[in-house]
Amino acid sequence: MLLGVLGVLLSTITPAHAELLDSPAPENFLRRIQVRAAVVGNHVYIDGGELSQLDSATKSPPPSSRASNGNNSTLSIDLSKSKSPPAKMLLAKAPTPSTPNVSGPRPTSGIWKFVVDGNGGGKWEIETPVPTSPAPLRTLRLTEQAAFVATTGSNGGIGFSVDGIASAWTDPSNPYAEHIPGMVVYDMNRKEWRNETSLGFTTGNGSLRGGAGVFVPSFGNTGEDDKNNGLVFILGGSVFAVPATTTGTQPDFVMGFENVTFFDPVSREWYWQTTTGERPSSREKFCAVGVQGRNGTYEIFIYGGADSKTEESYRDVYILSLPGFVWFKAADSSQEKRADPACVVVGKGKRQMLSIGGKEISAKWESADSFPQGLGIFDMTALTWLKDGSYDADMGDYESPDVVRDWYNKADPTTPSTSTSSTSGSGDTQTGGKKSNNTGAIAGGVVAGVVGLAILGGLLFCFLRKSKQNRTAPEADNEYGVSRGEGGQQHIRAFPPANKELVAVEKPVEAHVAPEELPTDNNHHWERGGTETQVGGVERHRYR
Repeated sequence: MLLGVLGVLLSTITPAHAELLDSPAPENFLRRIQVRAAVVGNHVYIDGGELSQLDSATKSPPPSSRASNGNNSTLSIDLSKSKSPPAKMLLAKAPTPSTPNVSGPRPTSGIWKFVVDGNGGGKWEIETPVPTSPAPLRTLRLTEQAAFVATTGSNGGIGFSVDGIASAWTDPSNPYAEHIPGMVVYDMNRKEWRNETSLGFTTGNGSLRGGAGVFVPSFGNTGEDDKNNGLVFILGGSVFAVPATTTGTQPDFVMGFENVTFFDPVSREWYWQTTTGERPSSREKFCAVGVQGRNGTYEIFIYGGADSKTEESYRDVYILSLPGFVWFKAADSSQEKRADPACVVVGKGKRQMLSIGGKEISAKWESADSFPQGLGIFDMTALTWLKDGSYDADMGDYESPDVVRDWYNKADPTTPSTSTSSTSGSGDTQTGGKKSNNTGAIAGGVVAGVVGLAILGGLLFCFLRKSKQNRTAPEADNEYGVSRGEGGQQHIRAFPPANKELVAVEKPVEAHVAPEELPTDNNHHWERGGTETQVGGVERHRYR
């Protein structure tokens, strides 16, 4: 079973100290950041990133000259059994004798994939695309900090990677950092690559860094099987609105959440939607997960992150509920702030979010994480962090939090107060020059045949199904007392057709993609060769 493409970093062992371990004993663990994680079966697999630890012999902190080391192993956690406290939630090293050596040349005709064995281990192999696909890989470089996501379910197996940075840390042939626009799509079923434009975030050759991707399977255009094909949401991140070959360490702005941008993989077009509620402040380097509600809603949870312009890190959890496009803030926050955490949904009932690693920008590697082994559990229904760190494998099914259900239950909903802390300018960048779409071209669909339009102040916050006959969906009530309407102002916007055209710069336009898992964006080590790719060429490409 394909886990996907994961990054592994080179570690530097300090001779004067004991051996540095990728999975140190709980009493020696200090911090871990920038890992990538994915749940397959009864295990969560963890790869890449950096960690710090006490010397196992002397119990002394790591030297300031080399406070952290790269993770060279694929780790796994058994999710089949409940664990309390999380100190017993040991990270088991997955036996991967074929783990690639990043110091050698990367594959020129394939990418790395990890095939799980069902018992917490697995094997690294090279995935070879179809003959028409590998040609671009031979001339492309690696990138980092892209927004990435993979589709799941009946329409699963397609990986998306949006924008990112190419630098000397990802490829030693890069003399400086380049902010790279563009989206790469890899179909794991057909083993095919495809180029798409990513001009749904800014104008020109602007590039997104540190955003997060979430696949929402219950929305989108219907396929031949009359099932929704899903939508790819890209949230947050910082934008470098400069030509791709121009350097720059500070972004032009950090994305706010007044609007959300999403991609329809069927029509292959970008859309944006205005949001309401208590929005998060502008941020990047957060983690995001999504979970299906029992009554047709879909909630996206984001945790932590940072604003690189202000160097502020965050500890809060926010929820974006669809189809209302309304934000809610969880009252309970983690003990410390975290940038670069990884999050996955765990448990049979898909009610718990496991947070892995992350640290405040200003936090020192020598300080200990407040989460044992950097592992925290958040109850997404109760909206609370489990103070004892317990993981309950048999916790009940996820249900939308009370605050979300109450919002939909109200006949005339009143949204929470809107946050004013988002960076100015990001909303204008997203909305400027956009146009309304007619009903037949609106991306999305009625939610699981249950939830209809949430009518708020006369505005319709919804997805309208695009059927083959462009017919109006019939009415359907649900327990919230909200029915589908047949008119009203549409607030989903499509980007102009011109944005479907990506103009290549003098150098190849690059980004990376990892079908199920992504490499770390560690800035001390090289990443595994072949895990990240991007579109290339010097000609103008039009996507239809």
